[in-house]
Amino acid sequence: MLPDYLHELLPWYNGSIQNEQTTPAGYTLKYNVNGLQSWIITHGVVYLLVLHGYLDPTIIAHHWDELFIVANIIGFAISLCAYIKAYISPSNIEDNKVTDSFIYNYTMGIEFNPRCGPVDIKLFSMDVQVF
Repeated sequence: MLPDYLHELLPWYNGSIQNEQTTPAGYTLKYNVNGLQSWIITHGVVYLLVLHGYLDPTIIAHHWDELFIVANIIGFAISLCAYIKAYISPSNIEDNKVTDSFIYNYTMGIEFNPRCGPVDIKLFSMDVQVF
């Protein structure tokens, strides 16, 4: 959701709005490539909060177990929501791949690019699970 302005400052950085590969049904979606800018902003804010004593720098180490459990629960819940969404309201029905296996459909996904508004659900889910 954060607009990327870093590509204007760094000529070698390919940020901004970029096209994705064309799907099997012929759709080309656009993505806001803002990962580097988000990383810089996040680490800058955390650094300032730690520097001024508002944030304990060991908070992740102290709460690793809880964070691991919550991140996995959120990841599985988002995957289940994407699975249900593919049956109820698919984004592009031509790109759907449904098999007879619930496990395959759940883990690989039925929709090629499930979206909820401008948010790509698979991309968001992957970011949560990597955490």
